[in-house]
Amino acid sequence: MVRRLGILLFLYSGFFNLQSQFYALSNKPQLSQQKSIYHMPIGESDYGIYTLNYANEFLQGGFSIERYDHELGFIDDRFIKVPRKNFILHVFVADSSIYWVSVLRKRREGLYLILNRLSYTLEGNIETVVLPKLEIKEINSDEIIVRNSNKHQLFNVCWMKKNGSKTEIHNFSFDNNGQINSTQKINIDYPIQYVSFSDFSIGDSKESCALLTVKKPRELFSLGSRQEFPYIIKFNSNKVSIFEPVSEYNQQNAVITFLPNQRSWIVSGTYGDDKKESEGIYQIIIPIYDSVFTFWETPFSDIQAKTLDGNFKSKRNKSPKNYTSRRIISMDDSTNILLLERYIELRQLETYYINGIPQTATKILFNFNEIGIAVLNNIGGIDTVIRINKEQVASPNTSYLLGYGSFVCEKGIHIVYNADISKSNEVIDIVIRPDFEIEKHVLVNSDNFYNVIIPFDGKETDYCTFTVPLLRDKQWFWMQVYNPND
Repeated sequence: MVRRLGILLFLYSGFFNLQSQFYALSNKPQLSQQKSIYHMPIGESDYGIYTLNYANEFLQGGFSIERYDHELGFIDDRFIKVPRKNFILHVFVADSSIYWVSVLRKRREGLYLILNRLSYTLEGNIETVVLPKLEIKEINSDEIIVRNSNKHQLFNVCWMKKNGSKTEIHNFSFDNNGQINSTQKINIDYPIQYVSFSDFSIGDSKESCALLTVKKPRELFSLGSRQEFPYIIKFNSNKVSIFEPVSEYNQQNAVITFLPNQRSWIVSGTYGDDKKESEGIYQIIIPIYDSVFTFWETPFSDIQAKTLDGNFKSKRNKSPKNYTSRRIISMDDSTNILLLERYIELRQLETYYINGIPQTATKILFNFNEIGIAVLNNIGGIDTVIRINKEQVASPNTSYLLGYGSFVCEKGIHIVYNADISKSNEVIDIVIRPDFEIEKHVLVNSDNFYNVIIPFDGKETDYCTFTVPLLRDKQWFWMQVYNPND
């Protein structure tokens, strides 16, 4: 999709501004059964689009599943009660059923994995299958991760536990009937308090790859010591391989995706002397069957660094700061697109008066600003960087409105987000075309209704389709963004 260019640097300073109607809204406000705080799509099949509504972590207060047709017309919903001491880890759509993986905590016995299945009609009894027991006593979201593969009708549960001064990693692979395909385990040489799961990806032949983040405390009197780096574990049916990149830098914000054309995974992110400054981009290629991992660290050129940072007047190479990785996208021509976003947390003193006496307090503001796009070639180089100006500021209470969602079409990568409040709360769709032409579509604005989306809760439910919750005048709806020309 993206044509291979030698060295092309493009700084966004303006783009085509088009009013478009490339979206659909659901015909019914969400969830009339019970108050719900969080809303997210869980998938799409031949039988419709399915969404999830819940109010508590691990869905302990119960949850509702809604079914819509492919034009977002409401069909049915069902509220599911969750028994005490049950924790829901993952909900997904596959074949003709809705599945959720849960754990049941029994006193003095530990945690039991359970697979639950409900018909696509949302009617009938819920079928349950008891899976193997986990050798841990408490649920921590940093220490267990569940992912499903739509292509092969299977899911994986990967979890960790303390093993002395080491961390023991376990991986269970199941089909959608709850039959176990394989189990693996391996010890890594870091205490569990330094290790957390970042992501998990299943390949095209049932192999899988776990992406962990290791964060070590900074050594005393050492300013340049490495604190954060990715740790990669690849699971084949009869072999486990690990890769820990050797670098003098912090390797921040790792993201992973599977490359079907190359039959490998790619891990990528930014690196620098400290966790806020980016000197370049690293790439790690993990083949499915080969145990040799390829690792590159490529520094930004002067103009690339200044493009991302936005400081062209600086006479020195100014490394961009505060960029975090959001997603890596594989292209048909073996290039990869790394999506970045500039995130800054500000603390400022605020003065107010109580009975005429001045008081001070610290106010926290979250800034989700510029979007960075880096085009990476298959030999570790950085072909192109682009910066798209975006400014979003909010307090912690409304920070869920910040950030952006993305989806891929044949003729471009789409980035969807809320404009700043000074821009009439427009919902924007930015399209990055294969020739790096950038289009701006205003999907909805607030001339008649107040509209905001929740980008991080959106999901690419189908090809060239992004489903996301939308708040319109205090009511929740579903919005589906697409481009019929792509």
